[in-house]
Amino acid sequence: FSAAWCGPCDGVRKVVDQVCAELPGVAHVEIDMDANPEAARRLSVLSLPTTIVFDADGRPRFRTHGVPKPADLRSALEPLLA
Repeated sequence: FSAAWCGPCDGVRKVVDQVCAELPGVAHVEIDMDANPEAARRLSVLSLPTTIVFDADGRPRFRTHGVPKPADLRSALEPLLA
C-alpha cells in the first residue's frame, strides 16, 4: 500500500520491483491507500508504506511496514514459488 504523498513508498517500489524481476511468477500490485481506502481497511493497513505478500490462494503470508529488505522479501516469496 502506498500514496502519492508517501516519500518512503518510492524506496519500497524499487525494492519490490527488483525482487519481482529476480523471481519469475511474482507480480507487484500497488494499491493507493487514498484511492482505495476500503481495501486498506479490509487489510487493516494503518501506516504507509505497507507491503503484504499473498499466496496463490490470496492468503496473506508476509507483512511489513517501511522499506523492506530484499532478502526478507525473497525469504517470504521463495517458499510460495516452490
